[in-house]
Amino acid sequence: MRVFRIILLSIVLSTAAFAAAPRPNIVYFFADDLGWAGIRANQKIAAAKGADVTEISKIITPNIDKLVAGGINFTHAYSNSVCSPSRSSQQLGFHQGHTWADWNDPSDDKAMRTQDPTIGKVLSAAGYRNGMYGKWGYGATRDLENPKIVNLQTLPVNHGYHDCVVELHHIRAHTFLQPTLWYSHVDAKGNIVRDTSLLDNKKMFPKEDLYADNYYTAGAIKFIREEANGPAPFFVQLSFQIPHGPFDEIDTLPGWFDDYKDVDTSNWEQNIKEYAANMTLMDKLIGRVMATLRDPNNDGDESDSIMDNTLIIFSSDNGGGNYKELKFFNGNGHLRNYKGTVEEGGIRDPLAFYWEGVIEPGQTTDYKTCVTDIFPTFCELAGTQPPVGLDGVSIAPVILGKGEARKRPYFCYEAPGRKSWIWSIVKGDMKLGKEENGTLHLYNLEEDESETNNLASEPDHADLIFELLQIAQDENLEADNLYANVWPTWVGENGANVNDPSSWIETGTWEFKNKWPQSETPAGSWNAVVVNRLRKKQSAYLDSSIETLGFEISGNPDGGAIMELELIWNTTLVGRNEIRLAPNSIVKMDGAVLESMRWVDVQKDATLQGCGSVKATLINAGMLDLAASNVASKRQGAGSLTVSGDFEQSATGTLAVEVGRMSPLLVKGKAAIDGQLKLSIPKKFTARKGERFPVLQARSVTGRFESGSKAVTAGEHKFRIHYGTTSVELEKI
Repeated sequence: MRVFRIILLSIVLSTAAFAAAPRPNIVYFFADDLGWAGIRANQKIAAAKGADVTEISKIITPNIDKLVAGGINFTHAYSNSVCSPSRSSQQLGFHQGHTWADWNDPSDDKAMRTQDPTIGKVLSAAGYRNGMYGKWGYGATRDLENPKIVNLQTLPVNHGYHDCVVELHHIRAHTFLQPTLWYSHVDAKGNIVRDTSLLDNKKMFPKEDLYADNYYTAGAIKFIREEANGPAPFFVQLSFQIPHGPFDEIDTLPGWFDDYKDVDTSNWEQNIKEYAANMTLMDKLIGRVMATLRDPNNDGDESDSIMDNTLIIFSSDNGGGNYKELKFFNGNGHLRNYKGTVEEGGIRDPLAFYWEGVIEPGQTTDYKTCVTDIFPTFCELAGTQPPVGLDGVSIAPVILGKGEARKRPYFCYEAPGRKSWIWSIVKGDMKLGKEENGTLHLYNLEEDESETNNLASEPDHADLIFELLQIAQDENLEADNLYANVWPTWVGENGANVNDPSSWIETGTWEFKNKWPQSETPAGSWNAVVVNRLRKKQSAYLDSSIETLGFEISGNPDGGAIMELELIWNTTLVGRNEIRLAPNSIVKMDGAVLESMRWVDVQKDATLQGCGSVKATLINAGMLDLAASNVASKRQGAGSLTVSGDFEQSATGTLAVEVGRMSPLLVKGKAAIDGQLKLSIPKKFTARKGERFPVLQARSVTGRFESGSKAVTAGEHKFRIHYGTTSVELEKI
């Protein structure tokens, strides 16, 4: 586990850019099979679009309503089409084309692996105490009476969760009347007080009625009471089985339908009443947790309330199911199709964030987001770094109303094709789906959320369809369901070649590893981490092009020793989702290419130097050194860096250029600048007064360097900075 510890340390300790982020407690309510219109705020939107929500509006959910109304409601949030992939994508931050759990696999041992960084692992390494309650869905057999653990690597206690009351198989969770559940507990010192054990629920919580969600909630409340106002923040996920069927088991609870005595249910059959009662029970359980947050020690005095430092999330794992109860209530509203499909009704879900005094109440946004965004969002709020190359991005700026979230170019989803499409991709307002027989569906979601007008045959969209089909192939949406990303870590000697197989080791072990071919050198399935493990500077070089899913270079997270990577002339390093230069790293480019579908992220205390091309958005919070002495100036284009996307330099960033070079920084997109401009001059430099020299050119330029238009010096020379709409120049004064 030492190598994997290095990965976690590089995530946790190289987080200068996140150091000022708040560290709230986090409580995450995760419903099961709740349709998009299962919350009152979305019912109103569905009604405005012509959906009949008369009956569903009668369902009593005051606590959920208050939570949604008191924060920000995302009306265009996605999960996956069924349970297990959504839980995997949530914990890992990857879509189904990259995770191991493509579907609700019937086997007992397929799930998250030892080497996978999860929400629990990363938050635990960042100092959080974590509790998992409810439907986990991985690690044991489905037997109701005597289930057996069959996959230790996937248990929540092995993924950073310190306290658990869980169900370990999703089919065993198809009843609410399990007499036993799986319990575990790890104390604050890391001692295993209770290993994962199958225990009698009534003995653990004798005051609770025999209903699984009651026990899950009781476990969460007990953990919150123990951790509230303690030295560490906590994360609690409460994954309800409600409103997944069966619904009739709620009849065993005393007074199960008493809440509806004043509601007109004259046209409700028994099964309809049972569905509504389940929803109201979940709402009451959420209310119990909220009350615990307001009064953790339960003494009637709310002076110990932790509500003002607790982020609360409410969401669901997939769309509502294709069953008569949901159809009666029209729980997917105006959206097409149901759970198990990748049309809007199968993958769009309710999502709301609530944080008293921090998130402005009463907000509604159509900002597109996905369950894969949860992990990086939690990381940012916790002040720590997410693993490199996730499909998800942090939406913390959106929920906090501060700054802008990084843009996702598209969203990807898979289904088995038994009922409808085998995959879908959402890019902007356009959505492409493909059936198993090859039939294509293209919809404009801005104009046609119900997916009724198929545009796939229109010639105007041919280029877009071609692009999205290529994305589907590149994102592995039709790959074997055993395909998954891997986490190799650098173990090379000083001065080694990145392409040398002996320079890498894959962390952890997992079932089925040998069932599909795995490259010994960097490949498209790799989330590769080159981290200095020594107390002194290390270097490596790349002499031929490679393609990875994510690529990170990091100095020693404990001692700060530099990790240097040199890209030899005409080589290309691809990190499809991300290339990250973490603190204490240096990447030297000599006519090389860095390429990503998203961004190259130069973080604080990291340096990108030299010349070449960045085929991505370039984000600079560290040093972009275009005046580096190692540049081979005799080569064509030496000293210039071309960025095909946007360029963003933050307040901590520095752009270093040598005055007199023809065009140091060429940005084909937009440039947003802040931070420092550092100048150097070559030997025998001369310039006449008023002569101008370029710093950067872009399609548009916004912002200014910290020095503004004040005179800046380089050696004995002084220059004034001129900011144009498409360029920044220096004028000799």
